Amino acid sequence: MTDVDDISPSGILAFWREAGRERWYARDEGFDAEIRRRFLGLWHKAAAGELAEWETSDEGALALVILLDQFPRNMFRGPRGSLQIPPGVVSQIPPPARQDKGLLV
Repeated sequence: MTDVDDISPSGILAFWREAGRERWYARDEGFDAEIRRRFLGLWHKAAAGELAEWETSDEGALALVILLDQFPRNMFRGPRGSLQIPPGVVSQIPPPARQDKGLLV
C-alpha cells in the first residue's frame, strides 16, 4: 500500500487521466488491484472526513469525487463488494464537486 500522506489531489487526477476511459469502464482485475494497493488507505481517510481541506480547491474537490465515488467501484467491485462502502460516504463529496464546473477528468 502507498503512503497515503504522499498522495495529492493532482496525483489522483494524473492517475485517473492516465488510466483513461477504456480502463475506467472495463472489468480489469489488475487495474482494480492497483487502485486498491495505491489508494485504499487514502479512501479510508477520505471516508472518515479527514481530507476536508481538499474541498477548498476545484482540483481537490474533483479528486475527492474520484476517490469517494469512482475508486470504490473498482476497489469493491461486484454486488457484495459494494456493501463495504460505508453509508454516508457519497454525502461527503463536497457541494462544489457536485456541480458542473466544466472540469475534465
